[in-house]
Amino acid sequence: MIGTIFTCPACGAALVQAHPEHRLLGCVCGTVSYLQDNALQVTDSRKDPQSPEPWFIKIGTVGQDASGSFEVTGRVLLRNEDTIFNYWTLLFEDGTTGLLSEGYGVYSVLRKIAMPPDLYPAWMSVTEPGAWINPDYDVVKYRLMRRVVFPSIQLEGSCLWGEPGASVTLMEVFQPETETAYEFLDVLGFDDWYFERRSYHVSELHLQQTLPEPLAPLVQCASCDRDLILHSWPYTRSVVCPNCRHLNLRDLVTGSLSKKQPLEGSRSFHLQLQDAVTLDETVFRVTGMARKVEMLLAENIWDEYTLYHPQAGFAYLSVYNDHWTYVKEWPDPPPIEGDPSGGFEYEDRWFEPFNKYHYKVISGAGEHLYNLHLTWPYDCKEYIYPPNTLISETTKTEQVWFYGQSLTTAEINKATGGAKNLREGSGRSYLFRNPVPLNTRRFVLTALVLAVLMVLVHTAITGRQVNRTLGRMELQFDASGNGLQNSVPLELNYPTNLVFEIEAPINNSWIYLEGTLVNSRSGAEVAFSKTLEYYHGTEDGESWSEGSREAEPVLNNLDSGRYFLTIQGQADPGIGAFLTAPTTIRIRQDVPSHWNLIHVLLLFGSVCVVLYLVHRHYEKIRYEGSPYDPYTRE
Repeated sequence: MIGTIFTCPACGAALVQAHPEHRLLGCVCGTVSYLQDNALQVTDSRKDPQSPEPWFIKIGTVGQDASGSFEVTGRVLLRNEDTIFNYWTLLFEDGTTGLLSEGYGVYSVLRKIAMPPDLYPAWMSVTEPGAWINPDYDVVKYRLMRRVVFPSIQLEGSCLWGEPGASVTLMEVFQPETETAYEFLDVLGFDDWYFERRSYHVSELHLQQTLPEPLAPLVQCASCDRDLILHSWPYTRSVVCPNCRHLNLRDLVTGSLSKKQPLEGSRSFHLQLQDAVTLDETVFRVTGMARKVEMLLAENIWDEYTLYHPQAGFAYLSVYNDHWTYVKEWPDPPPIEGDPSGGFEYEDRWFEPFNKYHYKVISGAGEHLYNLHLTWPYDCKEYIYPPNTLISETTKTEQVWFYGQSLTTAEINKATGGAKNLREGSGRSYLFRNPVPLNTRRFVLTALVLAVLMVLVHTAITGRQVNRTLGRMELQFDASGNGLQNSVPLELNYPTNLVFEIEAPINNSWIYLEGTLVNSRSGAEVAFSKTLEYYHGTEDGESWSEGSREAEPVLNNLDSGRYFLTIQGQADPGIGAFLTAPTTIRIRQDVPSHWNLIHVLLLFGSVCVVLYLVHRHYEKIRYEGSPYDPYTRE
């Protein structure tokens, strides 16, 4: 890193300004200098009482994002009693500068931009987390995801932004239409900073020249003075003493512990503290365990394990009725452009609302990121696309989204190295895999599209058929009802079908016809028969009729060649004498038939109905007890 060299006014150490836009230089002695008009300005108020604690990322760490390589030149640490964030200043290989934000294992690269259109601090300051910032205006819409106030900051190195001693308001917003995340840093009395944010997994940043994992510090229980190791320091907000069971709340600014009520102990947890769990090619350690219960539905009790890795951050294992769900924080929310209460589409999957609840912790052990004593403000909502779930937790300061995936007992046993030999779950998990996993909306739409395509293909094929008349026959019946034989030659120039359009002058009677088609060369015969009946009359003053005087028997798949057609018939005995008009038979070639289409559509529709009913049966089981149950139950 090459930059402008200055001298610390307090201790004389060299200070490097890595980029002309960097205005704050933090010295190892704790003094913070402000650059104005290319000169150092230092006052007593700018002397930081302590430098930020060491981290595995340090000044001089190098890495790479989608835009190129970078080097870390400085660090700003934001924290209040509940929350902690790091903002590392980056110098890119192309000479530009930016930030790497890190909080609880969620990493994002930030690039400074002008204020986005229609995004104003005044609107953000009055919007609740998770709500539209400007819902009543015909402008670009944003959702406010986080608004947190930090009373002061600490910094070290050459920093792009910040002002020691000044209050900072961090606001994160999300624009669903473009799926773009922004951060706004409002430094009270100084500049406002807008950044566009892009999230990364720590492995995607290829960080090198880092520090070893810092040692876990010791603190003393506020109740019994027992030494407690903080494995997930500095994020630990709550820690349960294994000796006296009291819940200790840790102030993230001062590090001090305060005593709260004791928590019930439990020996029935599946996993234990410091167990290794390998998920997503990351070896996590179990640092906390909590037994949770819905505040309105006491029968819904589940266990949650906090998993921690020093670089990858946090993840969770939730277990209900021995069914496991792997949950991790999702850096950017799903791009919901409307009201999510009816469900929403995310990554080509439709997530349905499944549950909403508040919870409390009734038993626990180890370390936790949040105040176990005060969980009722968490407004939780679950949306499912089995075996996956999206979960939102909304408080007065932020809305955080989590992505969950159902894991089998075999997968959990593998993740724990087979040491636990966990049993199969009892009952049925709400994230179970439906044997017929249908998205109802898409299924209905797809079925309709396929049916229309079948009709169009059938129409295109049958529209090419000739449908022409080859000949006409007349069959006269004598007094005994016998029809005289008639024979006509037929020439078929190509494989085709023949339709015999029969019209019989019957009245309250019937006739029976037999036809034979003989190939003059091969002698092969093809036969058909048909009975026509027609009856009518009046009964109780109302007329009725049944049967028909017309019929259309068909011969399909006839080879080309010369044929002779012979037809003879039999009429109702005693009626033949009254059949003064002949029965006519018109012979047509290549006539379109719609019966095949009808049969295919009926079969296709039956399969669709069966699939839907099976799908519905299992979904009805899934949603039993859910506040979003869409099914009527007796």
